[in-house]
Amino acid sequence: MAKRDREVSPPALANKGFLYAAEDQIIKHIIMKGIKDTEMMSFEKEFNFTDQIADDLVAYIRSHQQPIDTVSISKVEGEPLVFVYESAHDLGTTIDRLRDSASAYNFRVYPSRTLFEGLGELSANDEKQVVIHSCNFKNMQKFLKLDPGLGVILLCRATVIEGDDGKVKIYLENYMHAIERFNNDQISINAKELINSMKEMVEEAVW
Repeated sequence: MAKRDREVSPPALANKGFLYAAEDQIIKHIIMKGIKDTEMMSFEKEFNFTDQIADDLVAYIRSHQQPIDTVSISKVEGEPLVFVYESAHDLGTTIDRLRDSASAYNFRVYPSRTLFEGLGELSANDEKQVVIHSCNFKNMQKFLKLDPGLGVILLCRATVIEGDDGKVKIYLENYMHAIERFNNDQISINAKELINSMKEMVEEAVW
């Protein structure tokens, strides 16, 4: 197997989701042996941990474990997967207003593309389905410090679609459903702030 060209972050030993899934022997093994190609070192090698010290540390970690029903994933129950906004403007104006609004909220806006661009020859109807990608780097840095794995979902996007009836709608994914699965309360708080900013951004664009 090829060596990874970048480090990945293993879950924190106190992570509620990890504690729920991992047995004591797994936690002890991680403490003693570490995890290769990550920042999780071997405490056996670095600090001369004995089996008894590792057992005591596992017991200490378990003493602070919270019941699984308090894991933050429950906070998204009842929330929509997608927020839908109807625009008072035509397609082109809506796209321009959304891009301007994103910039005003300190999002870096990337070139727009049609929803199915790159998947074959475009039809006339495809031109009425446009994806706008943007990124707030300040928010991204906050997320990546907590878990580098969040990089796969942090390029925010909004999809603008003109229907057959001529009405234009903006579809905004609710990232809370994906981010909550990291089982990290601080990530959830940051995600809520991000999605609220994006909702305000879209609401201004559709007026």
